[in-house]
Amino acid sequence: MTCSDELTGASYFHATCIDGNSKSQAKDKCRCQKKDNKPNDQVPTYFDYVPQYLRWFEEWAEEFCRKKKKKLEKLEQQCRGKYQDADRYCSRNGFDCEKTVNARGKVRMGKGCTDCFFACNPYIDWINNQKEQFDKQKNKYKTEISDGGASGGRSGNGRQRRAARNENYKGYEKKFYDKLEKNKYGKVDGFLDLLTKEDVCIKNKWT
Repeated sequence: MTCSDELTGASYFHATCIDGNSKSQAKDKCRCQKKDNKPNDQVPTYFDYVPQYLRWFEEWAEEFCRKKKKKLEKLEQQCRGKYQDADRYCSRNGFDCEKTVNARGKVRMGKGCTDCFFACNPYIDWINNQKEQFDKQKNKYKTEISDGGASGGRSGNGRQRRAARNENYKGYEKKFYDKLEKNKYGKVDGFLDLLTKEDVCIKNKWT
């Protein structure tokens, strides 16, 4: 997802390369720069320190912000804006709101408002689906914080990291979640507030 062609111009969500105490972004084909300046063949490893659940939630939120802005911009074009050099105000059902009001209770079509109807329905389906996904992840947050989720991080179980290094990081998820709680993110509202402040969501905020 972070290395797709669609996101070529975007920066990596977080600094994912780690060298001692410093961190940097994977800017060249999703690879980290080697110290000797040889070709980049090091897969980012720092991202693995963040529990999978939180990584997925953050990536989902950023993707949601990007897509929502594009979809709302399209809705504005289809339901507002100009139609034959005249302003228009369409309802989601495809009616001309101005003519409908003047018709005293009778609905009226016009100004290409059917475009709004065909744009609104897919958006409503999409936003409802996104809400379902969001609610599931939001409800799961408390469980993840309390016991480390499926990986068992809270119970102190080790987790074998992916091919980056053949080393067992014992209880790293427990330590990560402990820090979240100490920094007032033990409840989902605090974490969600952080997500809304992500650069991707701030830059793609639709007004």
